[in-house]
Amino acid sequence: RSIFGGSKTAFIADYFNEFKLPGGGSKVKLNPSRAEAFMERLHLVTHRVRTEDAIDLPGINHVDVPVVLEPRARKLYDDLREEAIAELEGLDKVVVATHVLPRLTKLQQITSGVAVDEDGKSHVVSTAKLDALKELLKLIDDKVVIFARFTSDIEAIIEATTASGLNPVYIDGSVAGEKRGDIVDAF
Repeated sequence: RSIFGGSKTAFIADYFNEFKLPGGGSKVKLNPSRAEAFMERLHLVTHRVRTEDAIDLPGINHVDVPVVLEPRARKLYDDLREEAIAELEGLDKVVVATHVLPRLTKLQQITSGVAVDEDGKSHVVSTAKLDALKELLKLIDDKVVIFARFTSDIEAIIEATTASGLNPVYIDGSVAGEKRGDIVDAF
C-alpha cells in the first residue's frame, strides 16, 4: 500500500480541499482540520534526522556526468516530446499541471532507461545512466548516498551495486518509518 491507501482520489478527498481550475484540472490545499492526521500519515513514510545526530556524514559532492541516450531511447524521448508539445499547443491558453506532469514523468522515465507501455508494463530502453553510475562508483572509496526518482531506478541500482560486490541498503515508500531509522543507523 502506498501513502495514498487504496485510492489517491479518496486520499485527496480525506485530507485536502480541491478547487477546480478554469480550463480543466484542479488544485488542492491541505484541509486545516485534517492537518494533524495528515502529518501522522506522512510520518509513516518519512524519516527525519537532526544535523547533530548525523554530523559524521561525509561531505556532499555533486557530480554532473553527461550521459548520451542510446538511439532507440533517444527516438522514444524525441517522439514523446514532440507529441507532448503538439498536444499542449492545441490546448486553450490555460495549461495546468495535469496536462504537463504525466508527460514530464514519462520523459524522465525514458532518460532513466525505462519506458512504460499502455498496459503499465516497464521496458528497459537504455542502460546509459546506469552504466555511467557504475563507472562513477568504481572511482569512489567511501559510502555513497544515491537518490533515485523511480522504483525501477532503485531496483536497477541495487542489482548493479550488488553485482559489483557492494552491500546496498535502500529506503523507498514501502519501507515503514520505524525501519527507516534502523537502515539509517546501519548506514
